[in-house]
Amino acid sequence: MTAQSALQTHDQSSMFETEDRPERPGIPKLAPALLLIMAALATPASGQTMTLEEMQAELEVMQAKMQQMQAMQLKMEQMEKELKLLRERDAARQAETGGQLVTHSDTSSGTSQEVLPSTAGAEAESDAQIAKLTTPDTQAILDTMPIAPLGRGEQLNDPDFKKSVPLFGSDYRFSIGGYAKTDLIFDFDGVGDPYEFVLGAIPVNDSPQGGSYSKLGIRESRTNLEIRSMNSRFPIDKFFLEFDFWDGAENTNFRLRHAYMQYGQLLAGRTWSIITELRALPLIMDFAAGDAILGGRSEQIKWDGDKIFGALDWAIGLEAYDDTRIVTPDTLEGRGLARADAPRLSGGLSYPWDHGVLSVGGAVNEVRFDGTDGLGDESELGWSAVLGSRIYLDPDNQHFLGFNAGYTNGTVADIIAFANDGTPNAALDENGNLDLAEGWNANIGMHLNLPGKFSTNLHYAYTKLEEIPELFAPDEMAEAWAAHVNLIYDFDPRFRVGMEYMWGERQIVSGDDGDASRLQFSTFYYY
Repeated sequence: MTAQSALQTHDQSSMFETEDRPERPGIPKLAPALLLIMAALATPASGQTMTLEEMQAELEVMQAKMQQMQAMQLKMEQMEKELKLLRERDAARQAETGGQLVTHSDTSSGTSQEVLPSTAGAEAESDAQIAKLTTPDTQAILDTMPIAPLGRGEQLNDPDFKKSVPLFGSDYRFSIGGYAKTDLIFDFDGVGDPYEFVLGAIPVNDSPQGGSYSKLGIRESRTNLEIRSMNSRFPIDKFFLEFDFWDGAENTNFRLRHAYMQYGQLLAGRTWSIITELRALPLIMDFAAGDAILGGRSEQIKWDGDKIFGALDWAIGLEAYDDTRIVTPDTLEGRGLARADAPRLSGGLSYPWDHGVLSVGGAVNEVRFDGTDGLGDESELGWSAVLGSRIYLDPDNQHFLGFNAGYTNGTVADIIAFANDGTPNAALDENGNLDLAEGWNANIGMHLNLPGKFSTNLHYAYTKLEEIPELFAPDEMAEAWAAHVNLIYDFDPRFRVGMEYMWGERQIVSGDDGDASRLQFSTFYYY
């Protein structure tokens, strides 16, 4: 029997029973009389004597009925035990509340409803109290509070944390979410990455090898777990974890995307860098849309400050970054390491208003080569800066325009297009001096809601190395751009489908270039 049915049985049966009434006669005590009645009914009307076989058959039928009755008796005894436990629990709760009605908040309607505690004996309840037990409001509470051992006041739903479940015995709640995404890709020019339109994989001089192909994949599908403390003294007190399946070129193993805790204004773990402005991007179905931005996910310790001047949000933190991307000449190869003495320092400001947001961010870090026996020891200051915005184009915030631009000196791997291509941050020349690479990126995008359940997104991104160290290989990416346009149809908030066309061009340090395009169909199922 479920806890809910036990609770409902308790409320309904208490109108007819009291604890001091004598117990019902058990089924086994009635067995001889029942057998005689059954035997009499089973005797033929003509009075003819039954054969041995017929009597044996009748006896087997009666034995089967007796077993069913005994099972019913056991079930009734179990129900009586559960009723007794429920009455004792309600009596204890009534003692704690002084016999008063207990009020619970109905979070779905914003109103409060009254629940009447049961007494130790049902005969003590008045007719009005019994009537209250059967009102529709009370039944609604019973239906939404199905776990009787926790007490009727246990709140299972929370409007501030939708789709969440309580961790019973604590003040924590958790939720599981994410989406399943399937991509069908038709590539027309042999882009090196079959699952995303990576700018660094556009063929140049038939490398990678050109030629059309198709690919079906699910690796962008992701799952997240969020755990929150609901009675914390801080507005935010949670842990967040998210995985997808983007582990290598041909693997579909779990890959960690986010893993961080947020305790008030302190965040520690792995998530988007402070200098990453994702709000500038519309919904791009191609996973490599992130090539357009500066930043990415990183391990960090961050402090989100209180608003300054009543309007500006700010954050500051220490972040990990790729400090190993330094090209060395053959004379120094294997004789030193690229490594920094400290994590980088990042910070950002943003100004949100009713119809948009404007943000700026920056980071400084060490670009350092640690030579052997002092040979090639060198250290320079690297930095990145970014500006981003999203501006809604209508009063209802249905359509928006997004813009993002960044510049980097000595940390071009902050531009995701260069990070995916493995572009170095600097080079060590023959004299042991660091030659820092400089680069910039910019993107602009638009989201429009169309009539019906359709929407469209347009996006253009451009990136370029402004200063190229002499030691950079001739096939390093020096400049690239990509454009995306899609049409999406939402069946409902849970399921959508879309089609996207993309094309782009890449130029390498030697001056050679190439272009490519592809078509992608995708389905999204959110949960």
